[in-house]
Amino acid sequence: MKLSQFTFALAVILAFVLGQTFAVSEEEPDTPKAPDMEKVMKIITPGKWHKEMGWYIGTWDVAITMMGHMPDGKSRAMPATKAVSEFRWQIAGRWMVEEIKGQMPMMGPYHSFLIHGYDNFTKNFVSCGVSSMDTSMNMFRGVRVDPEDRIFTQYGTINEWLDGTFNKPVKVLVRKIDDNRFETEIWDLQIGANGKPVVIMKYTRRTKDGE
Repeated sequence: MKLSQFTFALAVILAFVLGQTFAVSEEEPDTPKAPDMEKVMKIITPGKWHKEMGWYIGTWDVAITMMGHMPDGKSRAMPATKAVSEFRWQIAGRWMVEEIKGQMPMMGPYHSFLIHGYDNFTKNFVSCGVSSMDTSMNMFRGVRVDPEDRIFTQYGTINEWLDGTFNKPVKVLVRKIDDNRFETEIWDLQIGANGKPVVIMKYTRRTKDGE
């Protein structure tokens, strides 16, 4: 093909492409759909589970037990230490703070700060926390697992600096026992086939909010 023929062919192609581009740009843009405000309001408005979180508000005495699991399958509970937990609203009716101060078995003074809530959009209970033990922020999300609203589980990952593991999968199980007691178990899901609890925290209510 001669140069002049090639140039003419290229000009035709460019003219066609540009013509199509301008043709598209001259079309009327799609009109954005108005949001379903009823659905939006349902998602952003606190609901049943936010109200239920108010059950925790107040001061709790906490017994913290660490569990040791041996290669032969046997488990051993270390002597429990004591702490005090305070639950309070950080953003009323939406986000709750849990602050724990006390002693952690084998590790001494302990101070942690957690934020708990419920995500209407994903239908998950969500938590994030930091502590005086390290420089990590841990995040978890989960669901109710029994019809009586007494057992809840959350899943997340932690960076285990004791053995150098990144993103170790963990489960947090919360079990309400009665009106004044509940337990939190932290499970290492890499122990055994189904994981095992490594920290057990037993809460006993000291005061309710305002008492």
